[in-house]
Amino acid sequence: MEELLEKLDNLKKEIDNLDFVKELLELQDKISKDEVLSNKLKEYKEYPNNKLKEDIMNNPLFKKYKEKETDLNILILDMNNRLKEISKNGDCKL
Repeated sequence: MEELLEKLDNLKKEIDNLDFVKELLELQDKISKDEVLSNKLKEYKEYPNNKLKEDIMNNPLFKKYKEKETDLNILILDMNNRLKEISKNGDCKL
């Protein structure tokens, strides 16, 4: 079990060191520091409307963030598919 935890920790470190993950975190920080965009996001959360959504979606910083978020989601889907294959083949014994 300790070996599995060590491998999971190593995997987490590898993911954290991926360029697009670093960019995603940087963009998240930039968005939180961008008062105009942050306020729009907060407002949209409370009072969703199409105009506000369009303003947010057209923001270059937010667009870039969504691209990196999509990259992360693709990585997660790929990892899930590989884990399913491993467990389906019986290669993983816990």
